[in-house]
Amino acid sequence: MEEAYHTMTYGNIPLKLDTGNGMVFPKGIEILARVNQETGEVTFFIDRKNLEQLK
Repeated sequence: MEEAYHTMTYGNIPLKLDTGNGMVFPKGIEILARVNQETGEVTFFIDRKNLEQLK
């Protein structure tokens, strides 16, 4: 069984993939983590609805 989780960096800031220069706040796409509950394996992924922003 697998379950998806939000990722966090220091200070509870979401882990993001840099997609451009933001003046005040960096632009980015949140990176999520999928955890296999049986093996403990963690896979990072981007939600399908955000994939278009990478093109």
